[in-house]
Amino acid sequence: MGWTYTRRNKYVETLRQFFAGEFAPCEVLEFATKGWTEAYAVLRSPRTGATFGLALMLHYRPKDDFNFGYKDMTEDMGPNIANAPVKFIDRLDREAPLNDENDKSGWARDWRARCRKNAAARKLPKVKVGDWLQWDAADAPEYRRGKLMEGKVVRKGRSNIVVSSPAGWEYRVPAHYVQKAVVVGA
Repeated sequence: MGWTYTRRNKYVETLRQFFAGEFAPCEVLEFATKGWTEAYAVLRSPRTGATFGLALMLHYRPKDDFNFGYKDMTEDMGPNIANAPVKFIDRLDREAPLNDENDKSGWARDWRARCRKNAAARKLPKVKVGDWLQWDAADAPEYRRGKLMEGKVVRKGRSNIVVSSPAGWEYRVPAHYVQKAVVVGA
């Protein structure tokens, strides 16, 4: 239930290789990191053949001898971190479907649902460069110069867009604000 600290040389092996060694004999089917603080894995047990999801909280302490720590939680523990990629959740649903029998607490189902919800919130809505966006006063993104009530899409990134206001200022708008906007024209 606690943290595990160890010595890890980041130049020798990748995180996937490291955790494949840590969780042997389980086979790592999928692995992904989210920034420097989270990692997710889909594992298969060779003994039972069961497939399960694993959430890992990561901590780096570069000046210590034990410079790398992790806290591992299987999906049935109901991890607090829930940013696993949707392809992981889809694979878990295919290979290890959940029901009342094998998930009595409901924590694994809740964790998978939270992962899907968080992924949907990060997804950028369908807007094109040149679209004109408007927000209600309650939903408008707020910046130092005040609330951005309307603007034209100038550039699109992976997780945000850049909107030019009528005054000519450019603002980076996160996906959760873009979802609340109304496209009124091009």
